[in-house]
Amino acid sequence: MGKPAYRRNRVGKLEATSDRCRRSLFIAALIGSLFVLSGLVSKNGHAYAADATEQPARYESVFGYGRQSIGISAGHGLALPIGGTQTPELEDIQFVYVTPRWGVGISDPLGGSSWYRGNFELLLEGTFLYNFEPKPGIAGGLTPMIRYNFLTGSRFIPFLQAGAGVLALDADLTGQSDGVSFAPQGGLGFHYFVSQRAALTGEWRLHHISNAGIHNRNAGINSSLFLIGVTFFLN
Repeated sequence: MGKPAYRRNRVGKLEATSDRCRRSLFIAALIGSLFVLSGLVSKNGHAYAADATEQPARYESVFGYGRQSIGISAGHGLALPIGGTQTPELEDIQFVYVTPRWGVGISDPLGGSSWYRGNFELLLEGTFLYNFEPKPGIAGGLTPMIRYNFLTGSRFIPFLQAGAGVLALDADLTGQSDGVSFAPQGGLGFHYFVSQRAALTGEWRLHHISNAGIHNRNAGINSSLFLIGVTFFLN
């Protein structure tokens, strides 16, 4: 009678080890990709730095109506124990988040020479989420965002942003149903230009996942999301 139980435990242990290995490989590949992208941006930045005529104010020229950008960011989400997330399972949630994005300016610079001088930008983001705590799960979808860039006249451009996306969730959580979900989110961040048209981008977001009651379980998942990536400005 003891041997079957041993086999079941052994199989379960092997499966858990396999999950950890896959998760470690995924995270390692993600970090490696970001290092490669950062290296490309830095190389591009050194090339532009050789141009002695470059002035900090020129960084603002990539922000305006119709100006486009592409980029990719990745990072870590950690559950915030507020609202429905204050349950034994949901409060332990952690995930890896990857988001490629395209942006286009929807206004020219506003505010004259005031401290809030800036422009509005529309972003369309792809969402790829891998949940690794308390159990493996995935989600994917699209998220439109509105961002306001503060044009400081320097390499450092802070911004505020907010939006809401649609996700397909598959996480097998007891408090949150799988299927179509919604992801309202908002936060702040910055670009740090390493060349005229390339910048390192950092962000923090308050991220929420729920299904608006269209499924039977809808405790809601509230998370603090940290992202780092690169942005290339096209015109």
